[in-house]
Amino acid sequence: MTTSPERAGGSWSSQLPEPEYDTLQPEYTLQPGYEPLQPGDEPLQPEHDPDSDAEPAVDNQPSPSGATAAAPRQDDQDEADDRTSKAGVRVGEYAAMPGLPGRAVVLVSLLAVVGCAALDLRLTSRVTMFFDLCFVVVCLVAAMAVRRRDLFTTGVLPPLVFAVVVAGIALWLPSTFVPAGGLSRAFLTGLAEHATGLVAGYAVALVTVGGRVAASRQR
Repeated sequence: MTTSPERAGGSWSSQLPEPEYDTLQPEYTLQPGYEPLQPGDEPLQPEHDPDSDAEPAVDNQPSPSGATAAAPRQDDQDEADDRTSKAGVRVGEYAAMPGLPGRAVVLVSLLAVVGCAALDLRLTSRVTMFFDLCFVVVCLVAAMAVRRRDLFTTGVLPPLVFAVVVAGIALWLPSTFVPAGGLSRAFLTGLAEHATGLVAGYAVALVTVGGRVAASRQR
């Protein structure tokens, strides 16, 4: 008896055992009050908060720490401005004071004494009492012309100016003081010969400075 391939295949497949599949069924837990969707119902959309699209507000107010840090900086700037203004006022007051500044008095006194020594050497070829008298006058004028705040300058100025001028003469014309000898001998000889003019000029300057200081305290 001849069997068709279809029947043979069907009978052969029917004899095979059916495979067993472990199908996992998901377990769902329904929340209380949950109602399943009915045909025709639209799914619920999540609620949209209109405020969520708004840009977050930016606080432009400075923080307390920033304000605290900025306050000392402003105070320091104000103090610096005050010091600058006070310094400017002091400079203006100093410039407005009557008299010559200390540096100007030093320069003018030195030039005057050098000029007197040059004139004396030109006229007599030596340093005479004319130089001593001129030195005393220069010391007096310097002490009277200097500003009150620079009185100390004129108090120490006479011996320095005198020593500088005598040293210059001993360096360029040593024969003015000694016929032969070195620089140190000529310098010491010149100081000794004109010590009277130095003492007189220094005394006049100190007395003038003391009188001005006493007069300023009585005001």
